[in-house]
Amino acid sequence: MGFLKKILAAIGFLFYLVIGCFFIALSIRAIDPKLISQYITDSYKYPDLLVFIRIIGVVLILKGIIFVKHYLANDISEKIITFDNPDGQVVVSLSAVEEYINKIAKNMKQVKDLRPVVSKTKKGLEVKVKATIFSDANVPAVTEQLQQRIKEKVMDMLGIEESVDVMIHVSKFFQTDSKHIDTDDGSSRIPYAE
Repeated sequence: MGFLKKILAAIGFLFYLVIGCFFIALSIRAIDPKLISQYITDSYKYPDLLVFIRIIGVVLILKGIIFVKHYLANDISEKIITFDNPDGQVVVSLSAVEEYINKIAKNMKQVKDLRPVVSKTKKGLEVKVKATIFSDANVPAVTEQLQQRIKEKVMDMLGIEESVDVMIHVSKFFQTDSKHIDTDDGSSRIPYAE
């Protein structure tokens, strides 16, 4: 964080702290409203004080602009991956990578459902997956296979050498009915279907 940003952050923190304490004191009647009115009226008599108030106003406006700019820049840059090809720049949204991971998991019989969240880090990509796995599956083997498959497919798809860290969180086990035998004797047909 730059020196100017640190100063603006400290001023902003102090401002919000003072304003918060002011409103609390006002609400518990620790400050007389007439006293506030008198201070405001008296401040117009001192030009140096008015200049100081203007400077504080300008600093707070700058702090707000920097905060919004920083927030929007981080928000946009964290949701995309960019890389350069010989013909130009390529932008891939992280939501597209998440959809691709869902398609990868649909091919695995032991996995019922996935909810991936992909984010960028300094080292590469981080994939956090909440998975629903069938209860008769071997959890260590299935999760290891899922991690390897996601890592390999994402690296191949994007053509990146950076690391892809995959974290699996098994959030549910889907109970399979082992007594259920699929027989089609016509009794399970939909009525009125032709």
